Amino acid sequence: MAVPATAKLPVQPKQIKVTPVTLDAVLTAKLKLASPHVKLVDERVVAKIREKYSADDEIKMIWLSTGPDVAAYRTYVATQVAWGKTEKLKLGL
Repeated sequence: MAVPATAKLPVQPKQIKVTPVTLDAVLTAKLKLASPHVKLVDERVVAKIREKYSADDEIKMIWLSTGPDVAAYRTYVATQVAWGKTEKLKLGL
C-alpha cells in the first residue's frame, strides 16, 4: 500500500531517511516476515482454528484424508486462512 502523493508526512528526525521504494515480491516477503501485524494475524488465524479443532484433531484429519468430518475441517480452516489473507491485504501485504 503506497502513501498517497497528497499525504503530508510529519517532520522526521535527521537519522530517518524517507526513500520511495517499489514494493516487489521480495520486499513484500521481507515485510511480511518482519511485521508484527502479520504475525498477529497469523496468531489469530491459529486461535480461530483452535477454537474448534485442537492440534490432535488436526493430526487426526491428516490421517483420515476423507469423509464428512475432514471436509468440514478443511472448509473451516480454509475460511480462517482466507480471513487472514484478507486482513494482510488490508495492510498492503
